[in-house]
Amino acid sequence: MLYLGKLYWSAFIYPLVAAWDTSFLRSHGFGPGSDPIDPIVRTVFYLGPILLAIGYALLGAGLLRIKAYPALALSAVVVGALLVGLWPLLPDLVQHLSAVVSLIYRAGIAWIGWTLARTRSLVA
Repeated sequence: MLYLGKLYWSAFIYPLVAAWDTSFLRSHGFGPGSDPIDPIVRTVFYLGPILLAIGYALLGAGLLRIKAYPALALSAVVVGALLVGLWPLLPDLVQHLSAVVSLIYRAGIAWIGWTLARTRSLVA
């Protein structure tokens, strides 16, 4: 939920505030590539993606254990989510490869969706 809030901020609120007053964003540490200054906002800013990564790791481990989906597809989802969620702790190189990391995650999600659709049509 925290991560979705951050994505909502990035997509809808940030552009409006940036157009209104960029000095406000810079003074609070909300500029591109910067960290929030307020400790509570900073905690939420970093905790959201980290919790997303932990959640996907646990979900992936559980689904791998019951062998519900192809292991490679689940691995792509989990690795992609870990790389996306743990970005504050990763080197700059990984952060610059965010499009590739997102592609790994999306490929795993698409593969699992395709597997579900195929299985559903086989059952029907």
